[in-house]
Amino acid sequence: MKRIFVILTAVMLLAGCRKGEVETPKFGVRTASKTVRAGVPVVFDFEGTADIISFYSGETGNEYAYHDRDRIIPTDMVVTFSTVTTTGNIASPNPVKVPILCSTDFAGGDEYTVEAVEAATWTDISDRFRMPTGTDQTVFSGDVSILDLFPDNETPLYLCFHYYCDKFDSARNNLRTVYNIQSFRVNGVTDAGSSILYPFADCNWKMALGYPLENEGVKPDINTTRVLMRCDFRPASDRDSYFIAGPFYRHGEINTGPDMAVGIKSISTPMLASYRHTYEKAGKYTVTFVASNASVYGRRQVVRTMDITVVDDGGTIVPPENEEWND
Repeated sequence: MKRIFVILTAVMLLAGCRKGEVETPKFGVRTASKTVRAGVPVVFDFEGTADIISFYSGETGNEYAYHDRDRIIPTDMVVTFSTVTTTGNIASPNPVKVPILCSTDFAGGDEYTVEAVEAATWTDISDRFRMPTGTDQTVFSGDVSILDLFPDNETPLYLCFHYYCDKFDSARNNLRTVYNIQSFRVNGVTDAGSSILYPFADCNWKMALGYPLENEGVKPDINTTRVLMRCDFRPASDRDSYFIAGPFYRHGEINTGPDMAVGIKSISTPMLASYRHTYEKAGKYTVTFVASNASVYGRRQVVRTMDITVVDDGGTIVPPENEEWND
């Protein structure tokens, strides 16, 4: 009798284990054509069921090939800022412009004096940027690449605004113009988008002021959001000052981590009949759907992939017969 009870218990446990097993999804995907037009939604029709469905479009930043490994993306380093000029005399701005310089041998550290700045080698890169040419102007610099200014990955780069005002001349009425540098930052720009490498607060802005600017009542100023370049409204002599950001280091690559899927169905939502996605750029994309069944007993999944060709074609594309996706 005891033996029969043990056998029955084992059978019941075995049956219970089988009942709790997770089944592999019976899931298929069809689309009318492997060739589609940019800007026109692609319709993916589903067959079967699955608890969870995730989608990878194959576009940069959403590729299944990177679902379990880091994506290392080549990046450009781009400077952007706005300049606002105020006060002064529109007919005789002073200064007319503020040159932008760069250096890879400036000492930095505690050496923010006019003598230390002028002892370094500086290259004028003003022609890369859009800047005001007078007072009462607001000018966006443009998105300016500085990657080529780095000799290597270890040498720091410094950027500098040279603010020089002429002595006031009543005949010229060259009243001082204030230059206000706002929203300065260095971005890392990739095909997948951009991110801020150096926000304003991390640019380590410092001033090097020539005599007698350091003793004037109206002084230049730097705070957490802007660089204010100014001096007395009627300078009694020439005024020379430098506003320096850095050190900056070359970022040739950005690690964006693994690509994340787009979740299009969860366990709690009904099964979908189809899914739509629109490609805006022509190219060839490996599209991937990951269908999963999951419970406390485990998880099973299937992966369906297909290459989709997106074309810039204003005409009609005749679709072939439906084709089921590959495992």
